[in-house]
Amino acid sequence: MQSKVYGIPLVALIGVPVFIVGAALGAAYMAYATSVPPNTNCVKLYPLTSKTIDCGSYSDSSTHLQNIDSTLTDAAALYIKEGKAQHISVWVRDLTSLQWASVNENDRYAPASLLKVPLMIAYYKLAEIEPSLLTTQFTYQLSPVQDSATPIYPPQKLLVVGQSYTVEQLIEQMIIYSDNNAADVLAAHIDPNIFNNILLDLGIKITASNGQDLHDFLTAKTYATIFRTLYNASYLDQDYSQKALDLLTKTTFSGIDAPLPKGTLVAQKFGERGMNNADGTVVRELHDCGIVYKDDDPYSICIMTEGTDEASLLSIIKDFSQIVYNKI
Repeated sequence: MQSKVYGIPLVALIGVPVFIVGAALGAAYMAYATSVPPNTNCVKLYPLTSKTIDCGSYSDSSTHLQNIDSTLTDAAALYIKEGKAQHISVWVRDLTSLQWASVNENDRYAPASLLKVPLMIAYYKLAEIEPSLLTTQFTYQLSPVQDSATPIYPPQKLLVVGQSYTVEQLIEQMIIYSDNNAADVLAAHIDPNIFNNILLDLGIKITASNGQDLHDFLTAKTYATIFRTLYNASYLDQDYSQKALDLLTKTTFSGIDAPLPKGTLVAQKFGERGMNNADGTVVRELHDCGIVYKDDDPYSICIMTEGTDEASLLSIIKDFSQIVYNKI
């Protein structure tokens, strides 16, 4: 399979997964946190920390996130033992308390279609300077080189060959339907250096010091940060952050949203990739990441999986999403 994303060669550093064991520190913190009376005025108690923190809710959130952390770790180990997946990574962050839970959050995967979100962000960043960019039209033509990999989840709506589309229409097609062709058109009309610089701004490093061409360079923890920057409007302004998240709530793929109560708003993006091994077996990766707007307690979640059976990977994503929603 070509190691390119939308026609742009990608290389990356690949490292040994880092596992951080914080049980002792977590237990020590909880012994302290539970001793803080509810409704304590944190501004007086902690004048150098954020004035938005409420001690009582912070303590509750810590308890929930530690429970989630333990459950995720046990569930991931079980699924791997049962052969349902070879690798599983999860990153969850409460967007109110900013506390997090995770398992294997620093393992690296191929981003595949997850990189469509940074590509959207790149165009919106340019549009902040020149809004007319979004009304610029490009004509879709078939690429002379077609990717041999057939997606398991193809777009439900296709571009028409020879038809012109505005940048805004192509972004919508790319995000809502995860259309590679729309992404190819957009990537072909943006300076690769600009795109790579924006990836670096978002914390994604795709260039290895030795120049080796690698597939796996994205972690669940890193990618979840992109959704956090959109939620906080800390990279794009509020108008474009809102526009990006609105599109992400309209995606047609059903993953982390599937097991949640009807009507739960979820902004999400999935990615899939298949690789043929020398022995003829196929290793697949399936990821889904986003923001779950759970009542007054929104949280970001990123689940990355690798295995041989696509259905099992999707089932794992749904199971982990359900676990987090029930416990957070």
